[in-house]
Amino acid sequence: MIDLKSISTDVKPLILQAGDIILEAWNNNTVVSHLKDERDIVTETDTEVEEYLRKYLYKVLPQAGFVVEEGKTEMLGEFNWTIDPIDGTKYFATHTPLFFTQVALLRNNKPVICFIYNPISKQLFHAIEGCGSYVNDIKIEKREESTLSNSIIDFDFGSTEGAKNTWKYSLFQKIAQKSYRIRATAGYLAPYLALGMIDAYINLDIKTPFSTKNITDLAPHKLLLSEAGYCEEIINIDSHSILVWASKQHIIELKSILHHPNP
Repeated sequence: MIDLKSISTDVKPLILQAGDIILEAWNNNTVVSHLKDERDIVTETDTEVEEYLRKYLYKVLPQAGFVVEEGKTEMLGEFNWTIDPIDGTKYFATHTPLFFTQVALLRNNKPVICFIYNPISKQLFHAIEGCGSYVNDIKIEKREESTLSNSIIDFDFGSTEGAKNTWKYSLFQKIAQKSYRIRATAGYLAPYLALGMIDAYINLDIKTPFSTKNITDLAPHKLLLSEAGYCEEIINIDSHSILVWASKQHIIELKSILHHPNP
């Protein structure tokens, strides 16, 4: 039986070193990027960090497979690492300090260890199943809840192009009318739900079952937020699936709004 705390101790310096690789490219203005498709980009730093983490995470837990964003995914048995070398590559490539390098260890497809690190702000989030969530080794305590009308909601829209995405506008309008303020950061603020920057996170760009990109993006956040006392729910609206992380009460309120017909 593996010791999750011991593995977490071994992984922490790897994440910090990955952040140093990113910071070196950032400080030296040596970010080189190319398109993966029409809009998504990948940088040489993404590839370098992913290869570094893959090499050394294998040494930490040789029996684990990998779910990766840039290279080849090779899932094995009980344990698999997820690696997102730079979550927010567009931000990184345009010298905007709104990105993370992040990993999670999955046991039977459920995250049990996670690290989320912004090398610019030096904020290192981590969580271990059953042990709580931390930022820079300080335990995150659950905050007092606000009402939905006094809450800030962060959206990750994904694509908004074309008629097939018009459902997102209707959903957004329903929630915006009932909340205090809206953010749309493509998921950057999700970890900060635990610190109180936002009160709920809504993702309109998930696949069911999750895509590889969904897994590498979401697995670390899922564990961090659940260990900080927040709930997760997949809500189905007219054949569309949305992911919500929030308090239990906020999820109840959001479901009520979303399932209520337009006047």
